[in-house]
Amino acid sequence: MVEQVRRISEDLENDEVIGAVTVREFLHWYGAERRGQNVVARIRADLEEHGITTVPDFEGVWIDGPIAFQKLTVQQGAPVDGALVVGQVQPEPQIVDAAPDAPELVAAAWVANDPSHRISKLAAANQGVASVTPNDTLVRAVTVMILHDFSQLPVMTNERNVQGIVSWRSIGQHISLGRQGNEVRHAMVPAQEVRHDVSIFDVIGIIAQHDYVLVREATNKVAGIVTATDLSQQFRGLSEPFLLLSEIENHIRNIIGGKFNLEQLVAARDPGDPREVLGVADLTFGEYVRLIENPDRWELLGLTIDRVYFCERLEFVRHVRNDVMHFDPDGIKPDQLRGLIEFSRALRVLQRN
Repeated sequence: MVEQVRRISEDLENDEVIGAVTVREFLHWYGAERRGQNVVARIRADLEEHGITTVPDFEGVWIDGPIAFQKLTVQQGAPVDGALVVGQVQPEPQIVDAAPDAPELVAAAWVANDPSHRISKLAAANQGVASVTPNDTLVRAVTVMILHDFSQLPVMTNERNVQGIVSWRSIGQHISLGRQGNEVRHAMVPAQEVRHDVSIFDVIGIIAQHDYVLVREATNKVAGIVTATDLSQQFRGLSEPFLLLSEIENHIRNIIGGKFNLEQLVAARDPGDPREVLGVADLTFGEYVRLIENPDRWELLGLTIDRVYFCERLEFVRHVRNDVMHFDPDGIKPDQLRGLIEFSRALRVLQRN
């Protein structure tokens, strides 16, 4: 139980006003930095126990975005076609025709949540925008773009009213076509906009064509601008750990391959797992650790490095691999990424020797 959540629950019961906190601060209450699968499950169970929920849902917004708290609303009526409804308290499961001596099997409660990766999860979609007005000079727009390394600027009269966009491309076309006028309105073009709750994957095509998209938040304010650079950095952050883990796993297979007989490989399989093992490629990463942590089997590798420390690093990689394969929306921690890079580099050195 988290003390802050308990207090919030009591304050809501007393109709007191609860201040908003960021998702990052909320995670810190649980000793977490990211919204991994286990962390989210623990938080949802705690919130449900206290009868409260977050608005918006803590899993679907930017990690430094604000969330508020409210009482969990009980919606009457069964969901259509048995579907779960977010925020709905489900009826207690009924055990039917259970044998008197049969053990009672109780599944952990599943709380439905939004599985989509919304554009609002990206930092750039929440960090505001620099802009110019239609009556500003093109010289001013160019100056802002140069000093901030921008490729485009929204043309706005206030935080909600977007008149268009001015970019290096639109300015270049304005000049090359010999058009008159030296104000921003003379070179602006229609802006590309999306709401904060659209899927990242629905936005990729727009950004690929126009190099950017403006993001409007729930109150219709322009909350940020996501560019092709922002998108490429986001996908690099998600893909780099996958590529490093693939490289590490291939290195481990090369180190193990040909050093053990089939009986030894089968013995490393998880106890009770009936799957067939015909070679090193059939083992899981955890089974690699089990295979070589034994001192006698370690000797067969012919590595003149410390076995205990090497296996500790393997175990570190296994834990990071679990986070990555569960597709943590916040990515992995910098020290985890650094650990993967260092271990992959070390394995390359060992392969050369």
